[in-house]
Amino acid sequence: MFIKSLLTSIVVSSIVSSIIIFTFLKVFSSDKIGFVRSGEILKSYKGLAIAQKQFELEYKIAKGNSDTLLKRFDLAKNNLVLKKKSPSDWKKQLQFAENNFLQYQKSADDQLKARQAELSSNAITKINFFIEDYGKSHDYKYILGSTDNGNILYGKVSDDITKEILDGLNNSIPDKDLTPVK
Repeated sequence: MFIKSLLTSIVVSSIVSSIIIFTFLKVFSSDKIGFVRSGEILKSYKGLAIAQKQFELEYKIAKGNSDTLLKRFDLAKNNLVLKKKSPSDWKKQLQFAENNFLQYQKSADDQLKARQAELSSNAITKINFFIEDYGKSHDYKYILGSTDNGNILYGKVSDDITKEILDGLNNSIPDKDLTPVK
């Protein structure tokens, strides 16, 4: 969910400024201009699905580590109560175990957020480079993106190059990369 909202924000912000340019150039220019349906690219690009699977795998590992620390905390709590140590002694040990757990959890959350942003950014960068290369090799002066918010209200079907871009992007991913790294 975070990835989609981040990607949508990036795409929308970069596209909004191009709407006026697109309209002007289409009316007053004979240069080749195309557009892609950005939402379709984000939904169907295998690279983003791979990034999401990679993140889910890394999240599972972090969650497992967190669960292990929580179990250790519960065990320590039960052992200390059963051993009937002095309240101040077991409170210190419990506080120490709880602090370890909370520190790990915060650190893991921060690292996971950064990792999710990194994976998303890498996929978006690949999309942008691919579209740039596609535009250069097919003599496009501009390739713009449309969103579901309606920033491009109409475009000729012949100017919609979404399928070509998606096919090229997805075909550029080696089979070995379709499985997340453990």
